[in-house]
Amino acid sequence: MKKRYGRRTAVAAVLAAVLLSGCGRTAESADAENSSDGLAFSQEAVTESGAKAGHSAAGAMSDSGRGSGETEKAPGTEGESVVSASSDISPEAENRPAGSQPQELVDLEEKIRAAMAGEVTGETRGSVYVEELNGTGCAWYDSGSAQTGKTPETASPMQAASLIKLYIAGAVWEKISVVRGQENEEGETDSLLLAMLAESDNTAANTLTSRLGQGNDTAGRQVVNDYCKRHGYTDTHMGRMLLESNAEDDNYTSVRDCSRFLKNVWLSSGEADAEAVQNALDVQNTSASQTNAAGAQNATDTQEDAADSQNAADSGERNGGAEAGTAEGYTYETDMPGAAQILQALEQQARKGKIPAGVPSGIKTANKTGELDDVQNDAAVVFLSDRPYCISVMIQNVTASGAAIQTITQVSAAVYRYMSG
Repeated sequence: MKKRYGRRTAVAAVLAAVLLSGCGRTAESADAENSSDGLAFSQEAVTESGAKAGHSAAGAMSDSGRGSGETEKAPGTEGESVVSASSDISPEAENRPAGSQPQELVDLEEKIRAAMAGEVTGETRGSVYVEELNGTGCAWYDSGSAQTGKTPETASPMQAASLIKLYIAGAVWEKISVVRGQENEEGETDSLLLAMLAESDNTAANTLTSRLGQGNDTAGRQVVNDYCKRHGYTDTHMGRMLLESNAEDDNYTSVRDCSRFLKNVWLSSGEADAEAVQNALDVQNTSASQTNAAGAQNATDTQEDAADSQNAADSGERNGGAEAGTAEGYTYETDMPGAAQILQALEQQARKGKIPAGVPSGIKTANKTGELDDVQNDAAVVFLSDRPYCISVMIQNVTASGAAIQTITQVSAAVYRYMSG
């Protein structure tokens, strides 16, 4: 039975639009499209280069991380280009109440384009999203973005690889009592979460997903998908287990969703300053008002909201033990269950050869990578003291992994220079 989320889902969707309205662009993306219910994405979406039948199988054999002997591929030495950049993207951000929306990071898109220029071959696609964590500045870029008129809100999802583990972690923390109730020994869930996020352990990811479904893998994936839908991660979908071959479906996300996830982690972890938290609350309140004004509320909203809150209260523990959804005024964006623990695990990341490699060694980062045979991804929080930010980079249809990794590092370095300048 398909659960309806009513007003809470509508608020999350409007919130995503408001948060990103300042980063809307004229942009091309690959022809991937999500289905009408936002979950069943086309397998052709990420296989324009002709490898349509092989992506899921390749993904099953190449998900980054430990588990079944899988390890991340070492950077190659190929000299082929990997990413292109071509677009004129300079529309003005919409006028909204002060503090309620991101503003463009002026000229950052041009610097990202320059870092990517000359690195494209064939159907390779690169996408980048950057957002200030204590501010409201943001920038979005998608290679070859002049043709289809896509924006961050409408750009197609890309293959997630191990970035899907971010959302598994989020779902686990909302269902932490359920998952911990299936432990073989005390503390096992915490160990699995750390292994999944810091070491990209595929077996840990599959175990946690299965326990979300009370031992049923399909039900566990649906819990992850419901979590994403409920909280506005509309480009994200878990269609297979890690290392699993599934010719019909795969795991998808976007740079927008990854950066939104990381910003919610930041705002809820205790790292954010008070003004940033208040900005997020202001946006949430504005979004709720817009949703009600648009008539999104229906006769079952109150019942659905109550059910959502009860589900969170029954299953979630937030940042040190408080149950999610039980406090008056609970707001996911600033009270995300498990945010502090997720951030701490990402700080212990074993794989720092992409985004972290582009910032000085003394700057702390918290990141999650993702790799398939033809995919290179990374999403990170960069703890720049006076201007922390999150950055997500995804490259698909890669023909030379080493060059793609180098491109991600170059983009990271360009963004760091801009943010620290």
